[in-house]
Amino acid sequence: MTYDETLASYQRLLEANPGKALQIGDDCYAVLINGTLSGAYATLDGAVDLGTIFNFDPEGWDAECECWDGDVSGMQTAFCVAAPAFVDLPPPPARKSTPNQGENNARVRRQCDVEQSQGNSVWDLRDCWQDECVSREP
Repeated sequence: MTYDETLASYQRLLEANPGKALQIGDDCYAVLINGTLSGAYATLDGAVDLGTIFNFDPEGWDAECECWDGDVSGMQTAFCVAAPAFVDLPPPPARKSTPNQGENNARVRRQCDVEQSQGNSVWDLRDCWQDECVSREP
């Protein structure tokens, strides 16, 4: 499989399994947050660490072997798609309530909506939970 085919397979599998992360290595997962495919590292106990979200990078793909640089072979990469292993995404982090939290959350959500309407991709729900809206150019 090519880089693009691999990412398309991750996306398809995750769309069919909402609320789940796809294990793609010993310490890595593919996740779908707000419709955006990203990678995330595992915690020491093997759970998905949403604090480590990253974008997939074609520089990390070995086109000759058709696998990620950290994989032993294309078979290892393809196996994650052919025999997918899913884990539950963790819940949003708990937060202390503040007097204006509801109003502030609404403001942040509106800002996220504005970012998306302008063609930017809000890439991580965590950012909206933390009262800010981080985006990146598509």
